[in-house]
Amino acid sequence: MQTFDLQSEINPPQVLEQIQCYPRQELSPTALNQLRYFEAKSLFTMQDYEAAEQIVLECLQYAISQRNYYILVHGSILQGLCYRSLNLTIRERPCFELALEYALQSDSIELVVSARSFYLSYLNRIHAYHQALEEEKTIADLLQRIPHSHISITAMRLISSLYMDLAKPDKVVQYLCQALLYAKDLDIPSYQLTIINNLASAYIKITDFAKAEELLKSGLDVAQTLDLQSQIVLMLFNLGNLMIAKAQYPQAIEYFDSCLEKITLFEVNSPQLLLDIYSNYSLCHWSLRDGTQALVFMDKAIEISQAGKLMDIEMLLELNKTNILIGVGDFKSAKEILNRIIKYYKKTKQIPLLLSAYKTLTSLYKTQNDFRRGLETYQIIEQITDTYIATIQSKQAEADTDKLSIRDIFFPESYHTAGRHNTQALSYGFIGKSKAHAKVLNSALLAAQHHNTTVLITGESGTGKEVIAQIIHNNSTRRNFALVPVNVPSLTTTLIESELFGHTKGAFTGAYTKNIGYFLQSDKGSIFLDEITEMPYELQSKLLRVIETSKVSAIGSSQEMCFDSRIISATNQNIQELIKAKKFRLDLYHRLNTIEIFIPPLRDRTDDIEPLIRHFVDFYAETLNKTKPFLDNSFLDTMTIYSFPGNVRELKNIIERMYILSTSPRWDAKLLCQINPLNFGTTVSTNQEHEEDIILKALIKAKGKQKDAAVLLNISEPTLHRRIVKYNLQQHTRKGS
Repeated sequence: MQTFDLQSEINPPQVLEQIQCYPRQELSPTALNQLRYFEAKSLFTMQDYEAAEQIVLECLQYAISQRNYYILVHGSILQGLCYRSLNLTIRERPCFELALEYALQSDSIELVVSARSFYLSYLNRIHAYHQALEEEKTIADLLQRIPHSHISITAMRLISSLYMDLAKPDKVVQYLCQALLYAKDLDIPSYQLTIINNLASAYIKITDFAKAEELLKSGLDVAQTLDLQSQIVLMLFNLGNLMIAKAQYPQAIEYFDSCLEKITLFEVNSPQLLLDIYSNYSLCHWSLRDGTQALVFMDKAIEISQAGKLMDIEMLLELNKTNILIGVGDFKSAKEILNRIIKYYKKTKQIPLLLSAYKTLTSLYKTQNDFRRGLETYQIIEQITDTYIATIQSKQAEADTDKLSIRDIFFPESYHTAGRHNTQALSYGFIGKSKAHAKVLNSALLAAQHHNTTVLITGESGTGKEVIAQIIHNNSTRRNFALVPVNVPSLTTTLIESELFGHTKGAFTGAYTKNIGYFLQSDKGSIFLDEITEMPYELQSKLLRVIETSKVSAIGSSQEMCFDSRIISATNQNIQELIKAKKFRLDLYHRLNTIEIFIPPLRDRTDDIEPLIRHFVDFYAETLNKTKPFLDNSFLDTMTIYSFPGNVRELKNIIERMYILSTSPRWDAKLLCQINPLNFGTTVSTNQEHEEDIILKALIKAKGKQKDAAVLLNISEPTLHRRIVKYNLQQHTRKGS
């Protein structure tokens, strides 16, 4: 079956021909339905999406009655891909989620890999990168448990696409090299050539042009030897892209000419490829300062997008066209097109592209020396940016959190890559598994995508504000430059301005050398102003000006120096109360909190306590070179019900203290209280009595269903089960009754 499935991608006309030769009257209904699925997939490969969607829908209807999981999984995936190709994006997600459900019911790891891989691809498409990365971890583990097949190769290619979008070409190369080995082992030349094309694109990204060219030329030789015309076309196209990356535009045009010649000669039906070729032609001619030819080819690309009713692509091409029109001085046409584009992006609420259109309009006004309108347009950009980021930050975080909880319900624990304890890799160093944890982490990853946006992190002391600042910096385009942490309260009142903005030699007594200050040290990177509310009120106005102008003036100098840094600040105080008390400037607050991330205290996210415990147990075992102890349930329960006024920092100190002051191979509640009497002591029993009452009420409210009670209590089912046994509450559960 998998062979037929593979051939539907490689040589669909041959598959359709073979299907027609089968004596259908001799086939069982199940076998006939499978053939219909391969027919649908072949039609999809040949870009007849409507026919493919109709056939696969019929296949799924029959497969449901037969519980044919292979067709149910792959058919649902194919249906989702059809909807994507038909621009019916709203129907995509249910198809991929349904494929996942069927795969998990099938007990087939290969089907699970297929379903999860395409679900990852969907998450990547909607920019849900945090969820996609979690899927990648699981898929990577499952790939080690199945034989090499085209399913493995497809999974690796989809994962590599994720890392390509995340600008991590080293991971792209890693996965594609492995996929290429699998394809060679299975002797699938067409797959090898496809992977070579993708791998070459990755090498282009990391500017290893020599390796990319070597791969593409060797791939072109193989494709010509095997007479695989579609692969020849793709190799020529990518060689053209390589020449563009090398700024060798005449050579790029030659490759695109050869590519277009092959498409015409062999009647290759690929509107998207033609569109890309014409778009690249336009780029080459524009780079060679031939605006007339650049417009001719851009118009051809736009015509193809219009014929295919690809409005989003058409608008992108039109946006590129306006830049050419501005360059050749046709301001009137450029402005007319920009007004149409702005209207479209407002209607479709595609804010990033709307901002790009406004920026192009600003450039147009600047070229015309119409600075008043240019300034007005720039102010519109700032207003849209502030509103967009503030809105999308909370919505995206909530949405991602909900998706994560759904994933935890549908995917068994055994499918998680690193088991229940290895949370660090999935959490970027911010450990936990609660909804609150996911919301904070997703907010940080979202903020990281906007490399100029100011971020204000709030929360009690010890919750991990600096960790979140590091996550934002390390996942942004600024990660290759410095993150400069500044503990504002530690700066003396007399020297704080000098430390932040710098001073010249001899500017004041003791200034024996020049100091450039923290802001210039963070140029191209990020600056983290911890406990920003401790900054003297009289200095806040200067900080505001520095943020607004991106310039600093050192003490003793009249010259202003430019810097380009993202400003991340944090506070453990109620900033609104400080504003009311005239201790913190309202205008500075608005400048600092384009995105505000609140980290809840540990007592409000008790599901994070056990993962944190296990993380720090592992950490100190390695750091102190000690054997990891066995953690008794009483130890975990006592830690979980503790309020942790010092939050994560306090938890970390408790674990370190346990290692230093105890040699016991087993940690239980008694040992915990003996070593940490100031943290626990007599309060434990009181907390336990209070907890027993809360659990009893939750069980009553959930009518004895432990799963529902765990949701109400925001703790895991195993933790709840231990507490039920501990407090002898079994009679209040459905099992007990």
